Amino acid sequence: MAETSAAKLTPAYSHEKAARLAGKQMKKLAKLEDQFAEQLPGVDLQPIFEDAKQRLTAMLESIDDIPKGARMHTDNFIFPQGALYLAMKDVCGDAALPAMEQVKKNEALKKGASLGKACSKRPVRLLFFKSWTPLTKKLFGETAGFANTFYDAPKGHFRMDITKCPYHDYFQEIGAFEIASFFCDADEYAYGDLPGVTFERTETLNKGGTRCDFHMYLDEYKDADVTESAEVVEVADGSEVAEGSAAQD
Repeated sequence: MAETSAAKLTPAYSHEKAARLAGKQMKKLAKLEDQFAEQLPGVDLQPIFEDAKQRLTAMLESIDDIPKGARMHTDNFIFPQGALYLAMKDVCGDAALPAMEQVKKNEALKKGASLGKACSKRPVRLLFFKSWTPLTKKLFGETAGFANTFYDAPKGHFRMDITKCPYHDYFQEIGAFEIASFFCDADEYAYGDLPGVTFERTETLNKGGTRCDFHMYLDEYKDADVTESAEVVEVADGSEVAEGSAAQD
């Protein structure tokens, strides 16, 4: 992947480190084994998880030039779940895809329920919203392998487009792109039903769009003036350009 001005690239891991990390990540995914068993009755999952561990080790020791900040995404989510899906697909064929989709949905809904309980309290809801922009820029910004456009928005509103995404790029690279959109759907399951908060999206890169658009707002600020054209306040794509305006959906 091409290096950007703010993204430090990292090499592939040694075999020993890759194997150690793969074992750790598979143990985490093994906690979902009961859910997979429910989706795939009668399937012996142990050989699948062992195969996934070997696949993950191979990915971690062969794929290099990963932005340092993107390692959180590749090492914890993209490569482990991609490896598990590919191992599952070899055994279960077409049944692997809906199984992965349902388990991913279950986990996102669980996250949403927990977050929703917290956000039912207005002070927590306001704190969540206040922290959203800095957390997004840190975890989903240029140094993490993303390219973003952040828009000026009224108080209580957040608007951002992602135009480059490591989930899109790396799922393609490892041959598991068909599960990439499940991570887009997870946003809607996790944030789409929070009390006092509205999350809107019209398209994603992983579903053929030109961007992943985010519009989140506190319901108490629903009637704020959101115009059809919003000022671009920051562009993070490795370029020096950060000016002008862009159309909004």
